[in-house]
Amino acid sequence: MRTIRNSFIGSVIFFCLVFAQAGIISVPAVQKWSPGKGQLEIARLTQPSMEVFSEKLWGTKGSADYTEFQKRATVINCLPQIPLLIRTVKADQNGVVFARKGQDTYFISNTYHPLSLPGDAKNLEYPWTASFTLTHLSDAIEGEVLLSSELATFYLDLTHSTTDKKTKETTTQRGVSCVRAIRAPGYNPLTSYNPDVLVFDYQVPLNQKVTLTFMGEQKKTSLYVDGKLIESKEIQMVCPLEFIGSSQRQSFQGILHEIIISNKAVR
Repeated sequence: MRTIRNSFIGSVIFFCLVFAQAGIISVPAVQKWSPGKGQLEIARLTQPSMEVFSEKLWGTKGSADYTEFQKRATVINCLPQIPLLIRTVKADQNGVVFARKGQDTYFISNTYHPLSLPGDAKNLEYPWTASFTLTHLSDAIEGEVLLSSELATFYLDLTHSTTDKKTKETTTQRGVSCVRAIRAPGYNPLTSYNPDVLVFDYQVPLNQKVTLTFMGEQKKTSLYVDGKLIESKEIQMVCPLEFIGSSQRQSFQGILHEIIISNKAVR
């Protein structure tokens, strides 16, 4: 019975992904790379609904409330024979995907380093943590990139303006930022059509060693500086895994002392 049930859930998730690739769930048709929610994210976000539906379908008595359902669902949360729910980015036993310690690396605008992870992984879906210990030496260029891929970019310093459609008022923000392409791709995630842009209320001081920690969870992204929470925003991001810095000559100017990226949401 459980095998039939799991197969049913997997089939429904598969059809959700088919609809997503057709553009019904805000993901464009298949191309070189697809902005928006990835297949794994869609599968994991729809799984709880599938669990509830399967309970009703097979005649199981429903949970009294969502908290009780979560307790029951954790027992069967790992569904066999459904690889759509498995993250493919490889990590060590502590969940570390990439780490570089004890090696100071100097960056200027045209400096970048490919991460070159096993399996050619380019992005990491939630949960994740990316921590950078660095010294910012100059803010002479606009839009300094810390970590990047075709789908997402982390900025050490970004100035971004938005215009309210109704009032026509323009608001400009500057600070550490995360950007994710959502719809039609552009030259980079920031120039894609209607990207998600998170600008945190923090500007990295010059000539001062700090540790920036980005944390990605379901429907939430947070920034910590030296262990202190700066701000959380209720938008889900992926962690880019393609380049430290930017291949488009927009890298931050400073010294990278340490970087640790893990597949867990930990400070």
